[in-house]
Amino acid sequence: MTYKRQLLCTFSKVNNIDKTIELIKNTYKDFNDKIFIFSNSNESSDVYLTYNITNNIEKIPNTILIHRKKDYNTLYTINSLNQLIRDENGGILDKSFIVQWDLYQNCLIINGEISVKIIPLSLLRIEHSHKVFKKS
Repeated sequence: MTYKRQLLCTFSKVNNIDKTIELIKNTYKDFNDKIFIFSNSNESSDVYLTYNITNNIEKIPNTILIHRKKDYNTLYTINSLNQLIRDENGGILDKSFIVQWDLYQNCLIINGEISVKIIPLSLLRIEHSHKVFKKS
């Protein structure tokens, strides 16, 4: 059987982090046992939990499928990337357009009300197994 790995991002509030982590652990038995918890640098009450799962079609509330540009630690959805290209390329979606990823380093790019929403991220901590490793 081929396993399809997916990167998910669950939106939460800082005061609900522990409940959200438990929900992730209880829902996705096949996640990679590492949850990255990011805060919104502009709105400290907003947090984003990212984690990999395999072969699970169940989705918990406030969760989206995302992708990651590893060299820049940029998280994005395909739809928001397409819109970003349109925004930067005079309204034209050109798959060969080269995105200046350094402009979006340590950010989450998602669709906003009018265009894309760029959310600057700071790593709060990494939840690993039953141990927590805090960023120093």
